[in-house]
Amino acid sequence: MSALGIEEQRVHAVIDITAPPAQWHGLGDGFKVEVRVLVQVLEGATLVPVSALFPMGSRWGLFVMEQGRARLHEVDVASRNGVDAWLRSPLATGTPVVVYPDSKFQDGARVKGR
Repeated sequence: MSALGIEEQRVHAVIDITAPPAQWHGLGDGFKVEVRVLVQVLEGATLVPVSALFPMGSRWGLFVMEQGRARLHEVDVASRNGVDAWLRSPLATGTPVVVYPDSKFQDGARVKGR
């Protein structure tokens, strides 16, 4: 767990440059590499922003927008990264959710989309 309470796992990785040496011969020491590693791929997964989630006991909650009101939903998070969370719980595609809800935010509060 990080200092922010985020689950982390660090692994040693060896990265090999496959481009011809002429393209990278001038890199030198200490260059930066950005890598995208796919650890899980699921077609049709329900994704929500991590910023919409908050802890509810041992589960997670989020607020969805329904007819101008915020409605509390308890959800089951299967996996997440720093941006998105994959839900096991059903949520219709395109359902608007409240991001960064205040701790005083209540079920049934009036909301307006941006």
